[in-house]
Amino acid sequence: AALSALENGSGGWRSARDQLAELEQKRALYQQQAALVSKLDDAAPLDAAIGEVSRLLNESMAIRSLTVESAGPPAAGTANPAGPGPAPAAAAVQPPPVTRACLIGVAATDVDVGIFLGKLGACPLFGEVSMSYTRPSRAAGRLMREFEVKFIIKPVVEGAS
Repeated sequence: AALSALENGSGGWRSARDQLAELEQKRALYQQQAALVSKLDDAAPLDAAIGEVSRLLNESMAIRSLTVESAGPPAAGTANPAGPGPAPAAAAVQPPPVTRACLIGVAATDVDVGIFLGKLGACPLFGEVSMSYTRPSRAAGRLMREFEVKFIIKPVVEGAS
């Protein structure tokens, strides 16, 4: 009687198999949702980055333009080695994309530009800070220094302060 109960699904074998199949379906759904969240999550909030850049400028400086672009994940080799189709479960959650910024601004002197560059490089929100150029420019009828700085906006790590 016990063997027929197991074979008919009223016992543990079929029930355990059904539960396992249901759990595997839920796991696949959760992995898809985690991958979607990792794509949608704003790991490098632009409002915080713009506010911090503005705070680092001194009174004699102004921003002419600030462009930001988000490029694919920073790690190379994240493509699916199995070819087209769904990615393996372990690769479902990818790191956030790299957010690169290019700032063009004006300052009264090259010293002001250098001080700003140092402050930007020391700020934990930014990385890979580099000066592209500095050259003479006229702004509001005054001789100024135009400069271009490129940097990345680092992802915010949850729980870090």
